[in-house]
Amino acid sequence: MIFVMLVPLLILNRSQFLQTQNFSIASVAKLVLSTDIPSDRKVNNFFINESVQIILSHVDESFLRQILDSGKFLYRGRENFSNTFDRHSQITVSNSKPDLFDLGTYDDARAIQHFKDLEITLSSLDSTALPSNSHIATPILTDAGQWGTPVSIWPLEKTIHYVWNRKDKLFWPATLNNVRRGIVVDSDLASALVDGHEVMFKAESFLEIPSTFDNTLRSKLLQAKL
Repeated sequence: MIFVMLVPLLILNRSQFLQTQNFSIASVAKLVLSTDIPSDRKVNNFFINESVQIILSHVDESFLRQILDSGKFLYRGRENFSNTFDRHSQITVSNSKPDLFDLGTYDDARAIQHFKDLEITLSSLDSTALPSNSHIATPILTDAGQWGTPVSIWPLEKTIHYVWNRKDKLFWPATLNNVRRGIVVDSDLASALVDGHEVMFKAESFLEIPSTFDNTLRSKLLQAKL
């Protein structure tokens, strides 16, 4: 779970951000405006308020509801950062490519074969989310921290497809037999989060918000959804 392309969301007007269509790194970068803001607190409040509006407008409503119902977020570990901002306060949009077939992800050739076998299994179940087109996230903050600074992830998709496994909490290392017996496709996300299971999700781009903002973000999302 490694991010390779990141752009900080600086002082970005929401209407301008929402016009970036596919949320590409290049289009977001062109819309970065002035950073002449009186205090870090105001900057952080701006980031969170804008992020909440983006999540409410562009994240699958069912997916979002299950996350809020579970009381958990999904996280990934972020490694790469701009030199401009502190790594714990950067809110970014990622369009990193799926890397589950890359040797460098788990540093184990057996993992690649495992995910290729999993691809066949999921294809037979008509799953849209596959290792070849998806990313893995975890509801466990410390697990995400093993890959980098933990960030909550918010796929910018109106329909989000995902899978998880009732038999194993991790996709790797795991046994394929357990995966085949326990795989869940596009269902019961809240249970996966509450029980600490990794989730494989398909998204071309997703918002990443450092876990230092978790409490504020959760509070604002819950207020907006009440």
